[in-house]
Amino acid sequence: MAYRFKFKESLSEAVPRILVEQIERAGLEFSASGDAAKSIHETRKCLKRIRAVLRLVRPSLEDGVYQTEMSRYRSIAGLLSAARDRDVMSGTLLQLSVGVSPSQATAIAEVKSALMTRPASETSDNNIRQLVAELLEEAKQSAATIKIDGDIEAIGKGLRDCYRKGRHLQKSAYDDGSDEAFHDLRKSVQLHWRHMQLLQRAWPDLFAARIEAARALSQVLGDTQDLAVLNEAIKGLGDLPDGAGATVEALSRARQRELLRTAEPKGEQLFAGSGRSFAKSVLKIWHAAVQCHASDKAD
Repeated sequence: MAYRFKFKESLSEAVPRILVEQIERAGLEFSASGDAAKSIHETRKCLKRIRAVLRLVRPSLEDGVYQTEMSRYRSIAGLLSAARDRDVMSGTLLQLSVGVSPSQATAIAEVKSALMTRPASETSDNNIRQLVAELLEEAKQSAATIKIDGDIEAIGKGLRDCYRKGRHLQKSAYDDGSDEAFHDLRKSVQLHWRHMQLLQRAWPDLFAARIEAARALSQVLGDTQDLAVLNEAIKGLGDLPDGAGATVEALSRARQRELLRTAEPKGEQLFAGSGRSFAKSVLKIWHAAVQCHASDKAD
């Protein structure tokens, strides 16, 4: 079913339903045969949707539930990260090789060879798959019992706080300039995107525009994060022939700066308003949409 709240569904019904649906989808994606990289990517997307729901309803969860559940999903995502990073670095190097000089292309090839021949994790793929499957089953059982206090108004604080944090990070990331700061900004952008998906029934066209804007910004910030992961990996390689590592890192940093210049006005546009006014307007739109829906049904 769609990753959406329903007009006639209480939060106490909607949240467990959506969590269970996403957990089941994660399990199917992770166990799918074929492209392993795509399987991991789709599984991680399900986990991100789950965490977005939990962040939205955090103020209405019982004490300790939020921390317990978020820790659970972070653990699952952590098991998938090593395989994901290895695949992404290969793609990032391929993108970085476009339009470079012959000497730079040689340096990229040296770095790729060194990265792809590094020893893999001691934990086998089979062990990881079994552990992820077990954790997802535990998560499903827990998700089905989650209790939420209040109606749709209960998401107001979570919506406000997440938007407000994104607005703050939009400025502080550019002031700070670190890879970690921009990674945090991307996480806030993705939260906003998924919160708009959850509420999209209230005004499909309006929220679809915000979803697309956030998705596009997330992609740009994601590319900068992939370059940051590559840079960290290069540092762990030690000295390579003819300074290949330094050459590739310089190319990577230049590409990051270019991407971040592109991202800055997109972020300012997305987080232009205050958190309080944004959350208030979204709830007002939702309540109006519920009335319109009821009126249409009556007709």
